[in-house]
Amino acid sequence: MNGRQLAEAARALRPGLKVLFITGYAESTALSHGHLGAGMRLLAKPFTLQALAGHVRTMLAGSAAAVP
Repeated sequence: MNGRQLAEAARALRPGLKVLFITGYAESTALSHGHLGAGMRLLAKPFTLQALAGHVRTMLAGSAAAVP
């Protein structure tokens, strides 16, 4: 089971679950199997602690706005 499959299985049990994928692969590769659903975000490595905190903060706030 990969991360995307795990997220989908978890969301089947908790439909409102927010998911942050963290990957070392290029964003285009990580998204090649479809678009991210609502409440899902992608953070590519390497990233700063501030970028991680920004993504988490945005997700917890329920905002769909992009994090710089």
